[in-house]
Amino acid sequence: MKIKRYIPFILLCVVFAISLFMLFNGDNYKDDSMSADNSELNKDSILSQEEVDSIKPPVPPSKLVIEEQVMGIRLSWESIQDVSAYEIKINDEQIVSTSTNEYIHEGIKPGVQYTYSIRSIDKYGIGKWSKSITGIPKKPEKIILSEKIEMDGSIMDWEGIDPLYSNEQIGITVVYDNDNMYMLVQGEQMQDGHCFYIDRDSNENTGYNQTGWIGTGVEFMLCDSTLYQYKGKGSDWLWDDIAEIDYFIGNNIAEFIIPLASMGISHVGDIRMGYSLGENTYIPDKSKEMFFVSQEILYDLSAIQPPVLLGKEITASKVIIRFQGVDKAEGYEIEVDNQIINLGEDNFYRHTGLEPGSRHTYRIRAKSSERNSLWSKKWVLQTKSMNPLPGKIKVDGKVNDWTYLYKELANDKLPSGIYTAWSNNSLGLLVVNPNMGNEDIIYIDSGNENSLGYKSLPWNYPKADYLIDGETISRYIGNGSDWKWSPIGEVSIVKTKEILEVKIDISLFDFKQPREIGLGFMIDDSNCIPAEGKDMIAGYKVLTDTAQQLYSPEHVEFFSGSRSIDVKWEPVYGAQKYEMEVNGKIISTSQKSEYKHIGLVPNTTYSYRIRAINDDVMSSWSKPFTRKTLADNVKINVDGRNEDWNELMLSAYDDKNNIKLYTLQDKKGLYFLIQGEKLNGESNIYLDIDGSSTGYNVLEWQQSGADYLLYDNYVSRYTGNGENWSWKDIGEANIISDSNMIEGYIDFQLLDNSNKNELKIGFINNDVIYLPSALQGMITANHVGAVYQDLETPSSLVVQPTIDYISLNWEGVKGATSYEIEINNKIISVDSTSYKDMDIQTGKEYSYRIRSKNSYTISGWSEKVTKKLIASEPHIKLDGLTTDWIGIEPVADNEIFSLYAYIDKYYLNIMVQEKEVSKENYIYIDVDNDNKTGYRNSNWADCGVDYVVINGYLHKYIGDGENWSFEYIREITGIKKDNVYEIKLVKGYIGMKNSDAIKLGYSDNVDKNIPKEGSEMVVVNKWE
Repeated sequence: MKIKRYIPFILLCVVFAISLFMLFNGDNYKDDSMSADNSELNKDSILSQEEVDSIKPPVPPSKLVIEEQVMGIRLSWESIQDVSAYEIKINDEQIVSTSTNEYIHEGIKPGVQYTYSIRSIDKYGIGKWSKSITGIPKKPEKIILSEKIEMDGSIMDWEGIDPLYSNEQIGITVVYDNDNMYMLVQGEQMQDGHCFYIDRDSNENTGYNQTGWIGTGVEFMLCDSTLYQYKGKGSDWLWDDIAEIDYFIGNNIAEFIIPLASMGISHVGDIRMGYSLGENTYIPDKSKEMFFVSQEILYDLSAIQPPVLLGKEITASKVIIRFQGVDKAEGYEIEVDNQIINLGEDNFYRHTGLEPGSRHTYRIRAKSSERNSLWSKKWVLQTKSMNPLPGKIKVDGKVNDWTYLYKELANDKLPSGIYTAWSNNSLGLLVVNPNMGNEDIIYIDSGNENSLGYKSLPWNYPKADYLIDGETISRYIGNGSDWKWSPIGEVSIVKTKEILEVKIDISLFDFKQPREIGLGFMIDDSNCIPAEGKDMIAGYKVLTDTAQQLYSPEHVEFFSGSRSIDVKWEPVYGAQKYEMEVNGKIISTSQKSEYKHIGLVPNTTYSYRIRAINDDVMSSWSKPFTRKTLADNVKINVDGRNEDWNELMLSAYDDKNNIKLYTLQDKKGLYFLIQGEKLNGESNIYLDIDGSSTGYNVLEWQQSGADYLLYDNYVSRYTGNGENWSWKDIGEANIISDSNMIEGYIDFQLLDNSNKNELKIGFINNDVIYLPSALQGMITANHVGAVYQDLETPSSLVVQPTIDYISLNWEGVKGATSYEIEINNKIISVDSTSYKDMDIQTGKEYSYRIRSKNSYTISGWSEKVTKKLIASEPHIKLDGLTTDWIGIEPVADNEIFSLYAYIDKYYLNIMVQEKEVSKENYIYIDVDNDNKTGYRNSNWADCGVDYVVINGYLHKYIGDGENWSFEYIREITGIKKDNVYEIKLVKGYIGMKNSDAIKLGYSDNVDKNIPKEGSEMVVVNKWE
């Protein structure tokens, strides 16, 4: 048998084949997990023995790095040459693969440890696992639940929050943040009688221990809207009501919110809780332990993230905020000084028109159709100051006198830019540029938000109210896009190769004190400072002409009583003291910016002036002010209306809740008015008649003891020991109230103390809103009288003419109840801050000025503004008809025919009208209005014809001025119809793209000329 003879050899071959297989695939075989990449081995050609011996499995990855992220882990490791993929084993269970040397494990539970191992894969096989590495994902930022959960009966804002307890009948959810604890109860036929029992320290030896739950010591109990604190010894039922909380109870839902501070805690800790509804429902069941409130913070995994601040630009009157756009955001809102503004899709905000040195708050949130993000952190930004520094600018082409304000100008190499230096009387400008041009123009934005200004400039948000070209300064008088400037004066100017220095008298501007302005500089209409697309440069730094120069006091306010007048004004920079002149006599010197004038006669007028003083100089007097003391019988009607309070001084203001408190007392009693929104619930007014801490002193106001309490229409006297709640009703007050107002009067005969000089007042709404705010003192009511503020002259008057009417708009004046408008010396009165003048005629000029007014005083007039109706701009059609020329006067006419011309944005429109149109039509055009260029036609005097249109064909003059030498250019659009000849000539064909005026003449080349022979050609201006 030959086969038997070969059996040993066959067995030997089988063993050798198995050995080779184990050599190349041993690890995969042992791991029992074949990779698809092993197919590469099958595709290779037959290997040599040397290649076979060199094959080794890929080494495990090294230098593993783990980065713990919010709800995620990022792994990275050193890349291995020729490795095509990596596999990652997570917690010895899940295996994932990646082709790069990093992997991000996302959306995992925070606070839990995860373990990872990694191995390499190449074309020959799979390597061994690396050493394991562990990481714990970070917890996400906690959200402020008061931004999310509202007591409104909706469960949409509870979505995604797991209940603390639930069964088929009822569900209870409890969450908390740094400030509040929130409870939600869901079930059928919900009614009053919800009670939450709270064991704040999980200690059965403190608090009420007879609830029936095991190991319980309840310190607090919430029953519907009232929070109680346990005051007993453990088994007795003794509770004090300590707060009213915000809540909602509906048919199948109840929501509650408890401020943590009301329970004397700053964080939840190990709180346990039980719940009852009526007498039969207890959760958990009696004889069981109360629930622990989870200390896990509430995570919002679905909300888009709040925007992040990228950068800010701050000047003296402007703050620009730029923030990072947010994925999935459909828009943004910004809260500016507690006012919310919709930004749309913009990721920036410009806050302009601010006072120098003023502080402002900002925060931003992203919006989407599903839900908004949380608010970003609040940014508090302050505009830059305009406080002057000592120094003086000379227009000499040197920069040494500028280094007080700009230290960078002390360097050898001057940085390019525009620099400003205000003084009381002038504005200094310094432009530094290495290559000054032949035509250099400075544009100035006055900072008036309501002015039109010239806007066709290369900068971001451009607006120029003034222009300096050479020694001339001009004011813009156009509509924003047309080039219309009116010269108003001259400036001092010095120019060198790299410096342009200018000094401008401040009286040339429409403002009289230093302010922030915008600046731009154009060099030969090509280069500019700042660069194209940037904001204009802000100029606001101030140097005084002398170190001691002072402004006169401004923004004066008067608080009038029957026998005193309080005067306050804005402090003057550099002033050490002030002098007060009353009725022409200097009666006081004060270091404060206020003065109390006492011992006055009721219902009497007094005149005041103020000036600032320091060791070297004094300011000029302020403008005179007259104020009248109140009559002794000032009357407030308690009628639920606030008209008789309009001129009274504000006693206290809660800007967060927008609640105002006014008070006024006469000889017989105290009047009060509280204005706000949603003044619902319990409202209490407390009176301290002796200014001491006697009376109820558990209130949060400092050094206050309430002797009387006003609630509803009742007056109660305090009868307790200072700490307990003990009041006795003694009478009624006249009080009218609704959700937005509480107005009342209390007769002093009800009060014990006949001396009311120290009477103080405070207001509390729902034990939450304090006015004045908590930790401050109550307001002294007897110091409050009528306040007659000096009415300012209305500013920012905008007079906008249209085709049919002229509209007026201006900024409202604080304290004004109406305004007077003077129209061509006729005065009318209006109640709003706008007016539309319809009684006007086309072509006639109308002048306007306004002043503010109330029952006691009237302001000065604003500056006069003169306007006339805008004529409607024609729309010329080339149709041989005259209807679209109605309203346009002929530029020249005679008994035979008339010549019309109209220049619009793109065309020169010409119409010749006569009894019968001539066969030959010659229109002569002097484009540059210069008789030294072009053909000197003998028909007209002093002309230089640059182009001629002959029967619809345009020709350009190429001669020496005397000979008839015209070159054909092109055919133009024209029409002859009956007695009308019309042409429409593109302005660019004759080089008048930027021209506003040309000269025209017409001839039939026989004997008809217009204008008449020997006279000058007619000038045609651009339509206005």
